Amino acid sequence: MKRTVTVIVLGVVAFAAIVLARLPASWVLPAAGPDYGCASVAGTLWNGYCSDLEVGGAAMGDLTWRLQPARLLSGRLAAHVDLEHPPTTSARGDIEIGFGGTVVARDLTASLPLDPKLLPGVPPALSGSLSLDLALARISRRGVVGSLDGRIEAHDIVESSGYVTPL
Repeated sequence: MKRTVTVIVLGVVAFAAIVLARLPASWVLPAAGPDYGCASVAGTLWNGYCSDLEVGGAAMGDLTWRLQPARLLSGRLAAHVDLEHPPTTSARGDIEIGFGGTVVARDLTASLPLDPKLLPGVPPALSGSLSLDLALARISRRGVVGSLDGRIEAHDIVESSGYVTPL
């Protein structure tokens, strides 16, 4: 009897491990939420894809991620992410979220347009592009930037509220 219970418990644990390892991303991540939407979600929870991501009404492109399960043991959700929306937007880096809500980005490279939908503080009359190459960025749960280490460049800036002024 004891051996039968042990075999059943081991079978249930093995089944749960297999289901967790192969868990489809579409079962965990809804294709749409209050502030975002995806045309489709594919892959697994650990290595997935969101096509045509839209955040706050702004088209972001296609997002892929690879979770790092070992980081869960330290209480952090960590993933390598790639975002592509040719020709204007691309970003890639390692993102980590702690239980306190602090977001840490490492080796973040990005190229994106100055768009008020993407960057809410940008005046609507300002256009151009940004290029980021950050070794480290730390942002608190409240959105306060704790530290930045790297380079942020603005290119082809034009202010068009009165006269069109290239800066």
